Formats: sequence, structure tokens, C-alpha cells
Amino acid sequence: MGTEVSTPAKLRFPFQPQYSRRLKSSERIRRQYHDLGQSKVLGEKTTEAYANNAVVGSVCHGALGFLHVKDENGNPLLQGCNATGVTDKQIRELGISITPLHPETELRKAGAKFNSNTAFIDFFADITVVDGRLVTGQNQNSGAETAQKIMIKRAIPQVANRLLQPMPDRNHSRLGAIARI
Repeated sequence: MGTEVSTPAKLRFPFQPQYSRRLKSSERIRRQYHDLGQSKVLGEKTTEAYANNAVVGSVCHGALGFLHVKDENGNPLLQGCNATGVTDKQIRELGISITPLHPETELRKAGAKFNSNTAFIDFFADITVVDGRLVTGQNQNSGAETAQKIMIKRAIPQVANRLLQPMPDRNHSRLGAIARI
């Protein structure tokens, strides 16, 4: 999976199994974030699903999973697409330094048109971005909206594109306006 990481916390609790288990779990989570952006297998499987007309989506750090995904023509899926994930500002605000890959930075490197909302504290800002069959949410706060938009795209694809388009001069989709009626 990866190499063992020696942290100050790990060195502080070498003989206390309850803390050791928690640290191992935390390290496993950190490696999974890293694996999302590095996994060729994940890229291949997601490319296969996308080629079979699947709607693919992510929330938060999950957008790193699209770094190795190709579109129908063999081009990087993210290249030129609108997408979102955790912002660099949110990473700084939360003091996250242990994860080696950060969604905003990596998506921009991959050629994505990175979209985000901002707030006094970015943890409270969110946005869901739909670009074709790619649906991404900025952070954990956008999970429900992202899931809803994925389900709509899957259930009624011919109507979904119209419903999910932004309304003129507004930041909300037609679906949001319908839901508020």
C-alpha cells in the first residue's frame, strides 16, 4: 500500500494500542487520498465506465480519482472540463498538510476549469459542477446536491441537461428553481 509513516503522535504513544489503531486508520485514510490521484487501476476502471455512458462524480478529495481517466477519444477527461473539489484555501484553513495531493492544484494541472465558491471560511462554501457526464462537488457540504444531480443525469438524461443548466443571471440551476416552487 505505502510506506509506514513515523509521526510525532505515533512516537508519543508506541505502547498504547488504542492510539496506535487510530493512527494506523488515519495513515490509511491519508494513503487513500494519495492513491486516488495515483491509481492507474482506478483511472482504467473509471475510463471503462465512462466509455459505457456512465455518469461519474465525486465530492471533496474524490476529484483526484479523475486524474487518470480518459474520455471516449483517449484524451484526459478533465482537460477543458468544468470541475471542482476541495480548494487550496480550504486546505490551508483546515491546516491539512499531510495529504500529498490537493484537488484544486491537481485539477488545474490536469487542464480542468476549476470552479469554486468561497466564504469567510471555505469549509462553509460549496458548489456542485455538472459538465456533461462529469458531476463534481466542492466539499462535504455539496454531497447531497452532487448525489441528486448524478441521479437526475442517470434517470432522465434527455431532460437532465436542460434542468441542470444555470438559469440566466442566477447561480442556481432550473432544478433548484423548480424545487423551491
